Amino acid sequence: MAQTQDAVNACDAEVFLDDATGVLQDISGSSNSVSFTWDNSLGEFHTFGAPWRAMQECGKAIDVTLNAVYSLPAAEAVAILLDWWYAIPSGRRTLEVNMPDNNVGSDHFEGEYRLDSLQATLDPADPNATIMTAELKSDLVQTHTTTAT
Repeated sequence: MAQTQDAVNACDAEVFLDDATGVLQDISGSSNSVSFTWDNSLGEFHTFGAPWRAMQECGKAIDVTLNAVYSLPAAEAVAILLDWWYAIPSGRRTLEVNMPDNNVGSDHFEGEYRLDSLQATLDPADPNATIMTAELKSDLVQTHTTTAT
């Protein structure tokens, strides 16, 4: 097979997250990585007289790790994440990611998520921007489409 000539990078990816009022906010400028883990819930079993494992499938989930640059404006990632974590109940929020951008042919991932955890290390000896890591768990249907227009 010939080497691909169509590789893309995530330099212009777009990330959107609901704020407390349910309005999608573009947090691309205050986020610096998104990691997806697509999981099929697999079970396995063995039966007498059969040397090979058998598998079955029951459910899907997508876990997301979102890294945000610590900044203070209300419409940026860290403020939205902190508001989400401190809300009682925290509830579900929509996350949308366009890869490699929002042009025709790009991948569009969208779904409802729950905030599992936040983590930030405050280090006075580190001159780099502080990063907050959010662990999100998919809740209900997730979609993957291709941008058409």
